[in-house]
Amino acid sequence: MGRLLSDSALNLGLLESAAEALASFGVSLEEVVEIEPDAALGNGGLGRLAACFLDSLATMGVPGSGYGLRYEHGLFAQGWQDWAADGDARDMAASARAVAFTAP
Repeated sequence: MGRLLSDSALNLGLLESAAEALASFGVSLEEVVEIEPDAALGNGGLGRLAACFLDSLATMGVPGSGYGLRYEHGLFAQGWQDWAADGDARDMAASARAVAFTAP
């Protein structure tokens, strides 16, 4: 998928308007596009497939969600970390969202 700013602006028919708006601030669209980080999804594999699937859902207006691994460096040299013990603000224990349910 790569960088999305220029693709999204083009698909929405806003590429020229975005370039003009940025130019009014003395910034070129090309400069901004180069600053955007690449999603680094690689050239294949399940991560790219999942990203494309979610992109298709969003394009079609279909509600959906996705879960993934947090990659810090590289694609395969990963280790386990106890996120709860480290206090990662992005995580919330599933038990905190649990709801008691009794079947009728």
